[in-house]
Amino acid sequence: MTTNRASTSKLNSFKDLVEIGRGGFGVVYSAKRENGEKVALKKIDGRVSKDRVWNEIKSMRSLKHRNIVEFYEDFVDGNDTYVVMELCEFGSLRTYVKNNGGIDEEKAAHVLRQLISAVTFMHRRGVLHRDLSAGNVFIKSIRRGALIVKLGDFGLATNLRHGETACTIVGTPGYIAPQVFNQDYDQSADVFSLGGVLYTMLTARDPPSKGHLSLNGLSRNAADLVEKMMHIDARKRISLAEIAMSDFMRDLEDPGGTESYARSIERRSRDVRSSSQPPPIRRLSISNRNISEVKPLGISERMKQNDENWPMDMERCGGQRVKTAGGRYIVESDNRSRFEVAAKGDVIHRILVVECDSLRKSQKVFVHKIAERRERCREESEDLIDLTTSPSVFGR
Repeated sequence: MTTNRASTSKLNSFKDLVEIGRGGFGVVYSAKRENGEKVALKKIDGRVSKDRVWNEIKSMRSLKHRNIVEFYEDFVDGNDTYVVMELCEFGSLRTYVKNNGGIDEEKAAHVLRQLISAVTFMHRRGVLHRDLSAGNVFIKSIRRGALIVKLGDFGLATNLRHGETACTIVGTPGYIAPQVFNQDYDQSADVFSLGGVLYTMLTARDPPSKGHLSLNGLSRNAADLVEKMMHIDARKRISLAEIAMSDFMRDLEDPGGTESYARSIERRSRDVRSSSQPPPIRRLSISNRNISEVKPLGISERMKQNDENWPMDMERCGGQRVKTAGGRYIVESDNRSRFEVAAKGDVIHRILVVECDSLRKSQKVFVHKIAERRERCREESEDLIDLTTSPSVFGR
């Protein structure tokens, strides 16, 4: 374990500590650093095994994703370990719905997309959360009524590759998959728990730890998705990718227009697949009578045409991956995508990363040149290629 050993002065550098959460393994405070930055400070009791503490810290360090609470640093003071991380000032999703009532389906779907993106990212890196619940989903901000959330509390997380199973009985009652009690479970256990989070969002109630799950009051599509996510048979449980294309998610309309989620995904998939190929040549029939009327676009017209396609729209495409002859296209989240551009011989010679700000007003493109590495283009499901440390940056 490489946790930094610190003197008492390290803890004293944090001011205005206010308890905001308490669990079986520690206490979480909101606090201020000496520079005024607000952070969350988690105190892990010294009686907790060092292996468990190290697993939590290792998981948080390895998971850099916009919908996962960001890890800043850790230190030891006395017998206790402290973890400094991103503060989500609006509290947990569970507290929010308990105080305000269940949220509508469109807002719930927006939260679910963020969590699917985070959990997919986590599973691809071999991490199983094992304690997904509404109490461990934290609200970073609220914009026009939409919740921006972060997944946190990795105290029970473990490393698990696809094809392997875990056996320890852990989790929050009501959110625990039946397979966990049988001590033989895999990534699908997190899907079950995620179904419990959706249920809580819509009903403002935790899933029952015993007995029947009442779906009264939910729409047909919402009830159907909750049932599929919380199916008692892990083999019949819906996958993360299938959730994104379920009727509940597909039938909801985009906030800014009337295009349904299904049509949005289909259109953008077509656009991505075709973008690596040159546009087809169209033969125009122009008579002598009107040939003089054909004029090239001026600079202002070309700029206007470019502005119509910028910023690039990634909303609700998180998790989509496509491999073409021109490389691999990956939408990592609603705000970030990458294009691993292949040259001759299926070798990646540059990676373009597109990021948009939270208000969708601007985007930046980071160009990573990696031709000298001779990296081969990878399959859709394989890990992302490592980026360089000094890309060229373009934006508007």
